[in-house]
Amino acid sequence: MYALERRLRTAGTTSPPPSSPGTAAADLPPRPRPADGDAPVLSSTLFDYVGFERRFRGDPDAILHTLVDRYAELLSDHQPVVDVGCGRGELLGMLAERGIEVIGIEPDPGMAAEARARGITVHEELAGDWLRSVPDGSLGAIITTHVLEHLELDDMIELLELAVVKLGPDSVFISETPNPASLIVLGNSYLLDPTHVRPLHPSLLAFLCEKAGFRDVRLRFYSPAEDYHLPMTELGEDAPEWARELAGSVNKGFGVLNEVLFGPQDYAVIARTPPAPSN
Repeated sequence: MYALERRLRTAGTTSPPPSSPGTAAADLPPRPRPADGDAPVLSSTLFDYVGFERRFRGDPDAILHTLVDRYAELLSDHQPVVDVGCGRGELLGMLAERGIEVIGIEPDPGMAAEARARGITVHEELAGDWLRSVPDGSLGAIITTHVLEHLELDDMIELLELAVVKLGPDSVFISETPNPASLIVLGNSYLLDPTHVRPLHPSLLAFLCEKAGFRDVRLRFYSPAEDYHLPMTELGEDAPEWARELAGSVNKGFGVLNEVLFGPQDYAVIARTPPAPSN
């Protein structure tokens, strides 16, 4: 069945695929064909990314409701909302049900068709191509979820710079991505996905947003790996002082380890464009 799906995805393809299935990218160059004797280039069209996500990313409905809880209120104040790499349009569909004006960018034809079936406006092209086609200052918000880690550095910077220009004054840009500062993420779920390009440290992504022209760049951290946390030592009221001091030192060390090893698994950068100049 997977082999048949791959054939259907690749049949009749006339243009190179984006950097990862289900995500948009800003003007990725065509993939070079390997020369004779070279190792073949990894092609995402041969990788069942939808099946991969279903197995390893968790319940899609739970993920969707989490995104809505995190960002819907902020996005509702900045319309229209553009979802770069909208996939099947689940997030945009729930936002539209709340009366929010939404636009999807999704280069994968099958996913774009499913998103349109929800009644959503979806542009079946790369993010950079579409952003260059819209008037400057015409957008209210841009959101990407687990997209930037699939882009090469130059493509990511170009996407950020285009976003600053196309968003209106005091508009919002949101990007959620895995948190490599939590080592369980870097050594587990991040390496598990072969379409990831590089880990994005929170400080690096905040810096790139600032250099692109965003202001009021903030970081939010989510979903600490609490199931792995080292348990804290609890002593009764009658414990001697030396035991309390020892327990305090152990608990402090465990707290540091829990943060470094098993800290937040995702983070989001939330940035704003500069306000309109006052007269």
